[in-house]
Amino acid sequence: ESFGLFLSILKHVELRTLHILGFVIAIAVIAINGCANPGTPMGGPKDEMPPVVVKSTPAPNALGYKKDEFSIEFDELILLKDAALKLVVSPPMNNQPTAVARGNELVVSFEDTLQDNTTYTFDFADAITDNNEGNILPNFRFSFSTGQVVDSMQISGQLFLAGDLSPVSGALVFLHNNLSDTAFQKLVPVRLAKTSENGHF
Repeated sequence: ESFGLFLSILKHVELRTLHILGFVIAIAVIAINGCANPGTPMGGPKDEMPPVVVKSTPAPNALGYKKDEFSIEFDELILLKDAALKLVVSPPMNNQPTAVARGNELVVSFEDTLQDNTTYTFDFADAITDNNEGNILPNFRFSFSTGQVVDSMQISGQLFLAGDLSPVSGALVFLHNNLSDTAFQKLVPVRLAKTSENGHF
């Protein structure tokens, strides 16, 4: 009896109204199915490249630079990890410089007055990574000179324990121009470096 009543009502409904009703139902079904299957958009391949320097102030190996800070801009957002421990400045400064990551920019400031006619090298080791994937920028160094020449001399080596010849990591290696065996106790070194995980400096 109820079904017969439904059919009689249906006969009086205009065909146009049925089309509208069908359209509304179809839209509702699509919306429900869309909401029921949330997902994340598909991205490209995983980023495996470390940050790349875009520009710096001053330029690398600049001459006659005597300001109390420098900045380096990268091609992506960066993070600094343990910069206070990993950053090595050569020649050493009395006060450790402050290194800060600001978006895709690295800013290093220092309190010390720079020496005349001196090449300064800032060695960040593996402290700089990209923000998203943590890709390390290995052995990153930045240099400038307060004089008119950049010192291009290089000394390298590897440090081993005498007992078992295992590499020594994280050790400071000093370079002195005074050959006295007490120079390292009394005098500031001309240059210094920190050994890597395999003892290299």
